[in-house]
Amino acid sequence: MKLHIFNPEHDISLAQNNPNQTPSRAALQIRNDLDFIPYIWADQGDVVLVNDVMKAYEAVEKLRLKDKNVSFIDADILEKYSDEIDAILPWGWDCAIKEQLKRLSISQTLLPSSKQLSEVRNLNNRKASINWLLFLKAHLPYATTVGEAYYYNNINDLCAKAKEIGKAVIKAPWSGSGRGLRFTDRNISTVHLNWAKNIITHQQGIILEPYYNKVQDFAMEFYIEGEVKYCGLSIFQSLHGAYTGSIIDTEERKRNFLSKYVDIELLDTIKLTLINLLECNIKYNYKGPLGIDMMIVEKRALSTSASPLYAIHPFVEINFRRTMGHVALSLSNNFQIHNKMMRITYNGSHHTLELNDRTYPNI
Repeated sequence: MKLHIFNPEHDISLAQNNPNQTPSRAALQIRNDLDFIPYIWADQGDVVLVNDVMKAYEAVEKLRLKDKNVSFIDADILEKYSDEIDAILPWGWDCAIKEQLKRLSISQTLLPSSKQLSEVRNLNNRKASINWLLFLKAHLPYATTVGEAYYYNNINDLCAKAKEIGKAVIKAPWSGSGRGLRFTDRNISTVHLNWAKNIITHQQGIILEPYYNKVQDFAMEFYIEGEVKYCGLSIFQSLHGAYTGSIIDTEERKRNFLSKYVDIELLDTIKLTLINLLECNIKYNYKGPLGIDMMIVEKRALSTSASPLYAIHPFVEINFRRTMGHVALSLSNNFQIHNKMMRITYNGSHHTLELNDRTYPNI
């Protein structure tokens, strides 16, 4: 029996790296409102830790998901199942969720070591993605891809590079969805400079990337367990770096959609190159789900060209945790839900997971 836990504050926990971290009120709200969602990917006989058991069952019923033998339990009755639990699968591992589970008297044998947690944190550092991007681009046709990223540990070098490249994005090495990004031009504002200095002080560095004219977010989702398994494509939407929704559909229809921008053979080449990269560098250091975010960008067309040119940024970032793309794939594969849009909405007091009729973005 596996115990599943939704801890969406995971990315912030990696940034703070404090086992006694108290999640923000907003993070706790998301966790409590959506703590039922592991039901979507849990196997028969598994259990999901939630804050309110009845509320969790009601949320599943409202989504009209088919019934399966997955139980919701709260902290008060977790001990009753302790002897049957042989694995724990949170949204993502960090020192804060480990400490929470220790306080619930979970066996130490089921929890990762400090060394394993440190490895997960290092893998999630955006600094590590810079070399991944360079490797990937070196193995892909030059004219079909874009992507640059620079890491600095002092503010003067950051400012000098910003002046050189112009419109850009500054990123914290670790951050929550959309929270660790700042958009700037060649002259970084005082507000953004103070933010960058604070990030360098607390996270030892900062990343600068050129700003790209994005037309579509997408990702490739993987799972590592002894070997690297490719799970599928994720086509999603975001606003200022924060996730807003995912398309749920067949792999064929998602591929067809992306093929309107780029050659589908390029996507296959990227997939195979990433599998090789993960096989050689990651599979012995990490076990679990991961997602690699990408985007299709519009390149400046030649003056003689009437139509826009598109390229792929093949490695925007990598998340060594479950992603909303994995959730969308589980809905498609486990519940045969297609032609829908999965969104997380907020009405001012509560978050809701919604499955609406799908509308692909216009080209």
